[in-house]
Amino acid sequence: MSEPQGSRTISPKPMKVARVVVFVAMALACMCVVIVVNAVKPGEARANSSWSAPVLVDSSGNLNAVSCATTSFCVAVDAGGYSFTYNGTSWQPKVLVSPNSLTGVSCASPSFCMAVDTAGNAWAYTGSSWGGSSSNDSNALIAVSCASGTSFCAALDTNGDALTYNGSWSMPSPIDGVGTLNAVSCATASFCVAVDNGGHALTFNGSTWPSTLIDGGQTLPGVSCAAASFCTAVDGGGNAVTFTGTWGLPLSIESHATAGVSCATASFCAAVDVAGNALTYSGSWSGTDLVDSPRIFDAVSCASPSFCAAVDTAGFAVLYAPVVVPCVALAITTPSLPDTVAHAHYSSPVAACGGVAPYKFTKIGPLPKGLRLSKSGLISGYARKVGTVSFGVRVTDKARPKHTATSRFSITVT
Repeated sequence: MSEPQGSRTISPKPMKVARVVVFVAMALACMCVVIVVNAVKPGEARANSSWSAPVLVDSSGNLNAVSCATTSFCVAVDAGGYSFTYNGTSWQPKVLVSPNSLTGVSCASPSFCMAVDTAGNAWAYTGSSWGGSSSNDSNALIAVSCASGTSFCAALDTNGDALTYNGSWSMPSPIDGVGTLNAVSCATASFCVAVDNGGHALTFNGSTWPSTLIDGGQTLPGVSCAAASFCTAVDGGGNAVTFTGTWGLPLSIESHATAGVSCATASFCAAVDVAGNALTYSGSWSGTDLVDSPRIFDAVSCASPSFCAAVDTAGFAVLYAPVVVPCVALAITTPSLPDTVAHAHYSSPVAACGGVAPYKFTKIGPLPKGLRLSKSGLISGYARKVGTVSFGVRVTDKARPKHTATSRFSITVT
């Protein structure tokens, strides 16, 4: 399922946090494989098997938002009023859409997109070209989201108002008198979630936008709903908050301020931050992967669990397209573990493949105080002491004779 991610993210200032380089060594019964995750020097960017190297899409500057309807159709928009289309192979030359800065874009399909600008205009793409502006808002529009496969959209403005589109735009309606609205995501024509800089989620139920405090004191720059039963919001403190019918507690997923998130399904999301890092969710959040140093990400959009596009403030884009490598020999497949904040709830599994299941996981050395490793590979608990702890994890399978594999990890508690 494609979740059109068209929200304009408002990037908080980067926090200075030391990065951790993870060395992974897999000692197999019949062979040894060593994987080194190299550090990226300032001014460099690297690609791994999942994220591409950054590609300059917009030489004139800031890409504000991106939306991917399919793996072969994405649209990015910039501060100059231009759009850029990805056709599955490359980014096409820019097209002027608006005389004003475009702040958000959302594509429900390759034949329907909506972009919004700082003059309160909305611009519709209908498969071949961008149409004239339409909107009933005199304030700057900052975000838009269109439900996948429909012509329904919701947009937010700088005045705390929301307006909806279903063939024509409604009048702006005040929905947030507490904070500044930052982003919106619509799963259906009767379910959208908007987030603000006061930690509130405002849920559209087809007519009204009731507000819920989900992350007190934190700016929420991004939200993405893969379905009416699953959403993820991210905050400026590196936390994610998940909705599965009700909102859970904030979970620390990284040490930097997160800039945007996109969920293609209820089991896959990708997030980007203000330090050029990307991370993914597949039941749990991966560690950060520095893919766009030293630039600042603005937004990310995932058309599927195997394809995402992210854009930054310098006009570059990176693509997520993981290469699946068959696993035969027993190996730990988790490349790194997310960092955490002291006394925050932590839950992240260590996964393995190959060999003969079921597996048994054991620790090699102490984990951060307050965290434990279960036999099934789940590291969970509440870290109590600030600092960086390095440790090993061993997995043992049920083969006769048994095979083992080990990996080294580090978790930083701030």
